[in-house]
Formats: sequence, C-alpha cells, structure tokens
Amino acid sequence: MKKFNCLDLFKYFMALIVVASHTHPLENCSNAFINSFYDVFIACAVQFFFLASGFMLGRKLEEPYNSEKDLSAISGYAVRMLKMYVIWSVVYLPLAIAEYLHDGKSFVYDIVLYIRGFIFTGSHHNSYALWYLLSMFYALVIIWILLKLKVSIKPILLIGFAIFLFGGSISTAEASESTFIIDRFFRLFKKITAMDGTFFSGLFFLTLGIFLADNEITLPQSIVMTLIGIIACFLKSPVFIYIVLCALGFFGIAINIKLPDSPVYSIIRQISTVMYFIHLWIWTVWYMVTSGKKTYGMTSFLATAIISTVIGLIYALVKRSLRNRRSSEA
Repeated sequence: MKKFNCLDLFKYFMALIVVASHTHPLENCSNAFINSFYDVFIACAVQFFFLASGFMLGRKLEEPYNSEKDLSAISGYAVRMLKMYVIWSVVYLPLAIAEYLHDGKSFVYDIVLYIRGFIFTGSHHNSYALWYLLSMFYALVIIWILLKLKVSIKPILLIGFAIFLFGGSISTAEASESTFIIDRFFRLFKKITAMDGTFFSGLFFLTLGIFLADNEITLPQSIVMTLIGIIACFLKSPVFIYIVLCALGFFGIAINIKLPDSPVYSIIRQISTVMYFIHLWIWTVWYMVTSGKKTYGMTSFLATAIISTVIGLIYALVKRSLRNRRSSEA
C-alpha cells in the first residue's frame, strides 16, 4: 500500500498546533501579522486530522462505499472511535472531578453537566481535545446510515457542509447581540447543548477526506488553496472560508510531497497520536507543579510539547520492542 510519509510529519506539526491552541504560546505577542498567521493554523489543525482520518479510511473503501464490506469497515471504525472516547474520558475523569469539587455547585448539577458534556461536546475541564473522538463517532454513524440508504458520497459531503455552516452560525450568533429569532435560536441551542461551531465540522471534513481518497488533488492546487486561505484570514473573511481552504490546502501538500520510506515515520505518527491525547494531562501537571494555577505562554507550550513528545517516543519504542519480541518468539 502506498505510504504518505509527509502526512506523518504534518500530523506531528498539527499535534503541536493543537498543544499551542491550549497553552497559548503567543499570548503576549502584539504583532498582528504573526497572530493572524498563527490563527490560520490554530483554526484548521483538528480539521486536518479529520481529513487525514477520512482519507486513510477512504483508501480501504471502494466507490460507491455501500457494500457490506465497506459498511462493516465504517462501523468498525466508529466502534473504535467510541471505545477510544470512553477510555480517554475515563483517563481525564480525575480532572473533571477535581474541577467539580471546587465549582460550588450541587452534586446533581455536576452529574448533569458531565453527562451533557459526555454526550454533546466531548469536552470537560482540561479534556477539550476529546471532542475530536466524539465528533468522529457521530460523523461515522451518520455516514454509515446514509450510505446504507444508498446516498452517494457527494450528497453526504453537501449535508456535511450544511451542518458545518450550521455550526459556524452558532459561533457567530454567540458572539453577537442580535435579537433576530434565528440568532436567539442558535444561542439557546448553545446554552442547552454547550455545542460550539467546531464540533459540527467533523462530518464535512471526514467525508471530504473519504472523497479525496478517490479524487486527486494536486500539489499546485493545494498550494493555491493554502495561499488563498491565508489571504482570506488576513482580510478577516468569514472563518469557514479560510478553514476549508487552509485545511484542504495543507492536507493536499502533505499527501503530494513524496519522502523516502523510513521506520521513523511510523514512530512520528505514534508520537503525534500520544501527544494529541495526553498533552492536556501533561499541561495540567506542569502548571500545578510550577505555579499551582493555569499558566499560559511559550514556557508552558514548550514544556508540554517536549514532555508529550518524549512520552510518545517511549511509547512507540516500547511498542515496537514488544512487537519484535513476539515476532521472534513466533
């Protein structure tokens, strides 16, 4: 099977961007140019992972993606995402409990709050990154249902884009003081579910990744889209425009640049995964030990990124060692 080694490098870079989105290394930067450029990456990092996941899934499927084999692959992936979501939710449960113990609310209120977060947002105190898994699960379920109903991939892509715009409308309405009925509806929806706009991006970008597995995007096209997206960000265009263009552009660049095969890319890929899911624990321990309260900035970013990378490297090397040992014993 064709390997996408540059994609693994991009995954590591985007995992670093996710760490940056939570630790704010540029919080004291007043340079508008740097901040705008930084915002481009922050806005599309997780969407890049949706694209990558959809793309790798799509390479295992065959159009029109509704055979029993393909549906089984999609449902199996959905189950895997759900299992990972539950496991990582348990891993981060102590942080949620610690927060609830100090929020001054009743036990029942905190339980309801946790259930709401578990079902609707995939996010609790210092476990914000888990929304990706929940959004992936819901997106895969929707894709499975629509494919089972013989809906083709392009209409699913359009449905996903409509839902993506719906999510963007929630974010826009939340930031405004408009009294229009539709804006009040979006604010009420956010108040009840706590869902924000980013959560609704999963279906669109995951489906787009599947679509790209059978529909080529060239390197020149990717570069042009990236540049247009960056310009759109600097011009303060609607967020959804530059998120789509930049995420798709970065992804296209990643899958089109060919790099020689090396075992190191598998290790980098595993480090990226570990970093994405464990970095919020690392950051929490870091700031509790160093200051006793949340701290942001370059120091927090570097400490979190470096420690997460080291843990990911240890994990990858131990996993490889165990696999080699089992192979030699077989």
